[in-house]
Amino acid sequence: MWNNRFAGRKEESSPEIVRMILSGITVQRLDKLRFSLTGIDDRQIFRCLDISGRSDAYISQVLELYRIRIKTLGEFPAMVDFFFKDDYAFEEEGKKYIEKEEGRASLEAFAARLESLDDFRHDSIEKACRELAGERGVKPADLIHPARVAVSGKTKGAGLFEMMEVLGKDIVLRRMRRRTHG
Repeated sequence: MWNNRFAGRKEESSPEIVRMILSGITVQRLDKLRFSLTGIDDRQIFRCLDISGRSDAYISQVLELYRIRIKTLGEFPAMVDFFFKDDYAFEEEGKKYIEKEEGRASLEAFAARLESLDDFRHDSIEKACRELAGERGVKPADLIHPARVAVSGKTKGAGLFEMMEVLGKDIVLRRMRRRTHG
């Protein structure tokens, strides 16, 4: 069994273990997966990820977005929690993007543009963002940062447009609009 290969190794010092484990996970077994690495409590690792009711395709997309970003198993749930629940926490550093009037105005304009999209794939979302930024005479980052925080609560992570595609149009619009109206 693959768990035995890692017995006695510390999770914090072995990011390659994380990548090896994630690359070998089958989605059908993810909800039953238990790690037996020294010092890791599997209940802590997956405590905030309720994947029940999620399709295999959805879980696979989330895993693929974060496969290269994860360094330790312990950080994984906090990186992806917003994919599995709507009551995710907001990083303090990111609140500045959605608390200011210009951030909320950017979110509202971007949400309106996204609502008109028939094709909600990352390349279409990115094109809409860049076109809107050009029309408004702002940098794309002025739209991207507030949108990232609104849909994920985070200031960094996977590509925003790819995250939006995985989350889906309805969830993205609901989260962006929730932040525009306080």
